[in-house]
Amino acid sequence: MPEAGPSFTWFDTLTRGAAHWAVLARFILIGGVSALAMLLLALLFVSGLHWPAPLAQGFAHALCIVPTYVCQRTLTFRSDISHARGLAGYVLLQAPLLALGAGLAWLLISYMRWPRLEALLLIAGAVALTSFVAQRSLIFARTR
Repeated sequence: MPEAGPSFTWFDTLTRGAAHWAVLARFILIGGVSALAMLLLALLFVSGLHWPAPLAQGFAHALCIVPTYVCQRTLTFRSDISHARGLAGYVLLQAPLLALGAGLAWLLISYMRWPRLEALLLIAGAVALTSFVAQRSLIFARTR
């Protein structure tokens, strides 16, 4: 069977490669789906259930922890870290990320009265960027 032509090289690198840009692209895709889920959940809790913004953001984040860990370990970083170590590190990372999200929700929405959607979008981005740096350098530093 002939090899895939040059048009598929970038796709192979993206899906299977260890290049920094490929890992970052996979993180953005998986993290983006997680951040979107977190955003939609937070909006539902704030607008639909009338929860305070910090509680809504924190609960939405907590619901996304385990599914996101599994995808980041397996698909993004392709880590061979044991689940005991990887999940423990990932869960411990969530405390400062939860604090960051809830603190920004309090500051931007409750205190500064920013529009909810814009604030929650900014919060999702800030939490995702912080998460990538910590995961890449601390949690999943060793790969398969």
